[in-house]
Amino acid sequence: MLKRRLKEVLTPNVISVSPTTTVSQAMQMMRSKHISCIVVLEENQPIGILTERNIVWFTAQRRVDFEDCEIRELMSSPV
Repeated sequence: MLKRRLKEVLTPNVISVSPTTTVSQAMQMMRSKHISCIVVLEENQPIGILTERNIVWFTAQRRVDFEDCEIRELMSSPV
């Protein structure tokens, strides 16, 4: 079995946003930083996480317009 150190697979600088950040803003951040999820913080405490899967699931189930959609509507919680 291939052995890897934890530091080889973890991202050292986790990207976080507030729950009122729009999904379109979060998607732009994810695309520009080449990441697949963003931690949602409220008062410096993690309250949720937005993943690519959340976005795909929401798009398939409800709507595609993310301009006015806040992360709190899609994020998985608790973390």
